[in-house]
Amino acid sequence: MYRIAVLAEQEAERQRYAEQITRFCEAKGLFPQVMQYDDQERFFETAQKADQPMPSLHFPGWQG
Repeated sequence: MYRIAVLAEQEAERQRYAEQITRFCEAKGLFPQVMQYDDQERFFETAQKADQPMPSLHFPGWQG
């Protein structure tokens, strides 16, 4: 299963990104697990514990 993490400060942004990604994937016949995060530390903790690598997309406004 594919997993995609959405990391954004504002909940509205996270929702919008997650919805856009989900619609795009569904149109391609893919149904990934889309997880939303507002905290970089929690995201990286989860990514380290994951048994599969989690790709990350970097958007303007985030340091790291």
